[in-house]
Amino acid sequence: MNSTLENAAEEKNRISFPTIQIDLKKKGRYHTVRLPKEVTEELAEDVGMHISDGYMGVNKGTSLIQYSGHAIDDFPYYTFRFVPLLKKLFGTSRIEYRGVKGEKSLNITIRSKQLGFFKHKVLGLPEGKKRNIIIPNYFLKDLRIIRAVLRGLFDRDGSITFKSKDGLAHTYPVMSYSSISQELMRQLQDLLRKLGFQVPNKLYDKKDGTFILSMNGDTNYEKWMCTIGFNNPKHLTKVLLYEMLGMVPPNLDLVDRVKLVRGDIKLSTIYPVKNLRANNNRITEKKVLQQLAHGPNYISELGRLIQLEKYCASKALRRLLRMGLVERDRARNKFSKKYYGITSWGVNKLHRVKRIIKRFREEFNLAV
Repeated sequence: MNSTLENAAEEKNRISFPTIQIDLKKKGRYHTVRLPKEVTEELAEDVGMHISDGYMGVNKGTSLIQYSGHAIDDFPYYTFRFVPLLKKLFGTSRIEYRGVKGEKSLNITIRSKQLGFFKHKVLGLPEGKKRNIIIPNYFLKDLRIIRAVLRGLFDRDGSITFKSKDGLAHTYPVMSYSSISQELMRQLQDLLRKLGFQVPNKLYDKKDGTFILSMNGDTNYEKWMCTIGFNNPKHLTKVLLYEMLGMVPPNLDLVDRVKLVRGDIKLSTIYPVKNLRANNNRITEKKVLQQLAHGPNYISELGRLIQLEKYCASKALRRLLRMGLVERDRARNKFSKKYYGITSWGVNKLHRVKRIIKRFREEFNLAV
């Protein structure tokens, strides 16, 4: 019954495109693509990628659509995720995929008048420079679609880094996005606030005309990972290191991060020993989550069962509450005792490492 209601709701929320008439009367050869008839998560991810890193122009009577990426960091994403998505989405195998000689970059190119017409005339994506580009209205009417667009945006031009704070190792998560389009950045601010993220009011304006939007802290990080997430191994390797080690060394490329996860590189050889202070708060929080996964517990019982002081358990619970990883179990609130239980987000965090490793092996062909 529930699945029927969900399918009916999804059918009601489907957004279809107007009938498309494209004039293909021209000399020479062209190939046909399959144009989407409605908004889907796959199309939303492609639109996010196009806004971040796509280029569209007219070349010899046909439209050229091109995406560029880093030859090392973006290789698994483009090869095993994005190119298959384009083939499935537009029904074409004629996708040029090549590296740029002498540069650490790779290009993906589709030449299609039909697809160019669809993206420009129907979706409203601009040709040439993207100084005033925004997310099309088609992709702002459903939360599921909004999340897919944001995922596509951040998978390419977004970043996740871990900063050193309060004398500890690089443990403080910072997610940021940059663009030359101020309209897009204002749009992002509004969307992220509506989704419950803590976003600064002011955009950082660089001298080169680039605007930067940052979301800081574990609360934003956990909300992102539990509601939106990443599909690019470039970001997922950082997430994996953070979940495994509680910190992420800076200035490593994808290959080095994979080697660190596999144990081919020792952390002590690439990271200053003086910064490897144990972050006891993170260790305590992980133990609390593991204990709550067995069932709700009262705070004093938590401290006794996992050999922690009551103060340490209280501090951990307060932070886990802010991040949405635990909640008060009010049904068991007897005699003013506060019981706590793990949330679905908390379960997500406990199994995150296992799921990411499985994705690396099965989807991206990365041996970790």
